[in-house]
Amino acid sequence: MIKPCPLCNTEVNVICLGGNFKVKCNNCETSSGLYNTAQQAIDAWNKRPREEELLNALREIIYGVSTTRKLRKIKEAKELIQKYGGEK
Repeated sequence: MIKPCPLCNTEVNVICLGGNFKVKCNNCETSSGLYNTAQQAIDAWNKRPREEELLNALREIIYGVSTTRKLRKIKEAKELIQKYGGEK
């Protein structure tokens, strides 16, 4: 399964270019880098470091033990949101 475009939430396609593969959005034309296989391109496209960082911060907030640690993780989550263009 290929995730939709992270920018416009539109479907994407895997494209073969000279024996290499990339994922490209059908709408805004955002694309991955070139990879040796279609599966490598899909895996890279689906890996969203920003999402992983935010999910990890949220897990820490929800499942963390101490209130102090939760407050620190909330601050880190807010910083990540601001860093990646979320709310100001």
